Amino acid sequence: MLTSGPNKVESVIESTGGVVKHHSKTTMIVTLTVNIVGLMLIFASVTHFNRNLVKVQESYSRVQALHGKVLRIDEILTMSCWVASTTSDERWHARYQSYVPILDQTLNELFSKTPESMHKFIQETNAANAILVGFESQALQASKENNRAQALAFLTSVEYTSQKEIYSRGMRKLDSALQKYFQGLLKAEYKQIQQRELIIFIVVFGLAIFWIVIFKTASNWQQSTREYLSISSQLKHSLQERLADNLQLVEKRSLEIKNLRRALLQSEQQERKRLGRLVHDDLQQLIAALRLKSSIYRDSAKVEQEKDAYQELVNLADEALTSTRDLVMRLTPPDEHHNSLVEMISAICKQFKLRYNLNITVNAEHLVEPKQIEVRQLMSRSIRELLFNIVKYAQVGQAEVELWSTSDYNYCIVSDRGVGFEVNKLPTDESFIRTGLGLLGMREQLAMIGGYIEINSQINKGSSIKLSIPTAAETTGSPLLENNTSHLEVQTVSQRDDLITKAKHSILIVDDNHALRKMLIQIFQGSKDFVVVGEASSGPEAVEQSELYKPNLVLIDYSLPGFDGAEASKQIVDKNPKIAVVGFTSFDVPEVIEHFKQAGVSEVMSKDSDPQHLLGVCLLALSS
Repeated sequence: MLTSGPNKVESVIESTGGVVKHHSKTTMIVTLTVNIVGLMLIFASVTHFNRNLVKVQESYSRVQALHGKVLRIDEILTMSCWVASTTSDERWHARYQSYVPILDQTLNELFSKTPESMHKFIQETNAANAILVGFESQALQASKENNRAQALAFLTSVEYTSQKEIYSRGMRKLDSALQKYFQGLLKAEYKQIQQRELIIFIVVFGLAIFWIVIFKTASNWQQSTREYLSISSQLKHSLQERLADNLQLVEKRSLEIKNLRRALLQSEQQERKRLGRLVHDDLQQLIAALRLKSSIYRDSAKVEQEKDAYQELVNLADEALTSTRDLVMRLTPPDEHHNSLVEMISAICKQFKLRYNLNITVNAEHLVEPKQIEVRQLMSRSIRELLFNIVKYAQVGQAEVELWSTSDYNYCIVSDRGVGFEVNKLPTDESFIRTGLGLLGMREQLAMIGGYIEINSQINKGSSIKLSIPTAAETTGSPLLENNTSHLEVQTVSQRDDLITKAKHSILIVDDNHALRKMLIQIFQGSKDFVVVGEASSGPEAVEQSELYKPNLVLIDYSLPGFDGAEASKQIVDKNPKIAVVGFTSFDVPEVIEHFKQAGVSEVMSKDSDPQHLLGVCLLALSS
């Protein structure tokens, strides 16, 4: 219907005289020529910009290469000095001496290629490097005289450590300054080309408009006006019909957009679950294996310094396990998909009371349970994030959570009486918001399903965060995505009857992480009280192997493919009550422990336990 108007306009233009046609042709030629010239100017400008950009990038790459070379040579010098000081090996002495002039040469070259505004960073690092070389030279001299204790004293002195920190800090500042400097150059180049392109665009656009006006003026307006009036009447009628159709289409598209927003939220929740599974199944298990290995080395070390060093590794592994455990709980809390919102909030309150000593008062007297799972998940995760903010920033031990519903919205208020903050100082950068971090990221997530967040806070007067989610959105959402659980392939260990007769107790190890499972096997095989008769990596395989090997004890993880460790433990105990079961999990939360206990597990151990403590608890489970 809309195509009839342009067709009639074209017929009117074609009916004009030869003069109009002549001017139209001339106008087209001139306009095309101007456009070609403009494109050539744009191409020349872009080419010039590319040359400048490549030059800046090459300079930055060279400076970055020199900076990296300085860091590598410094690591070689430090390692060579330490090894030479502790072993008095002449080869390491020679290696150290050969790299000292290379470091000086590289620093000088880096100094020559950096702007004068950054020379102070290099001067600071040069001064610190000179002092470090002095200490290292004294240490090397002491090691040549077979005085290793004095050599180590030089390398572990407070002055040496402080100068090392000054040197490292100077190098970091230099790297940061170089990034800012070259990024500024790149931005300047981009700004310059944008200005050139804008000028060219304005010129070309102005000329085009000029010739279009000339062309229009040359037309016979009096003759074409009648035709245009007729066309306008037809277009008006057509547009009215199209407008009515488009209004219906807009309503339909609006509903589709709402559903797409909810699907996006569901996809995000699925991705959070996947990331939580990756952290738990891979990273957290590897850290637990690292901690067990460090504990073994610490217990077998004969030198006190080695024990202290391994204990530091154990402490670092404990911190890493705590951090990853918190991350997993924030991404995929246990039983999140099966509980009501009130049950989720109650579990969160217990976790915060147990882990952070935060007392939380919950009022959900007027709450109507949300029907959609993703709405419950979003509200529980938002409340969890707000409580984490209270733990980190509010400096209080008490918080309040209030939940209620109306015909249009589900509401939640999380408040505290802590130190508060200034709301107008929250970051507003769009890239920061889209990371999903903090209050502003939460605001965008709620906006996806038509909700909003209200932030009220004053310094030293506490904070109050209100979340609102429309109840109407729950009736139009798409169904939840199905959770597909992938089954892992497992390896079995053949039964070793000859070893069982020589040991006191047989044990079956169940964990879906290969590295951690092998570490546990090594620990129990090294014990005089146990022999490992089998290993499994899933819940069904654990039940099958317990029937096959009839072990005295089963050590089992909670998170397993097929079905979880609690379900596997229940089946094992039901089929053979004489088998003792010990849980071994990264989820040290009351829900998991209670789930294990209900399944008949004797004891529940955390994966950050020491090997000897683990062996002792397993023996205790067998004797009970």
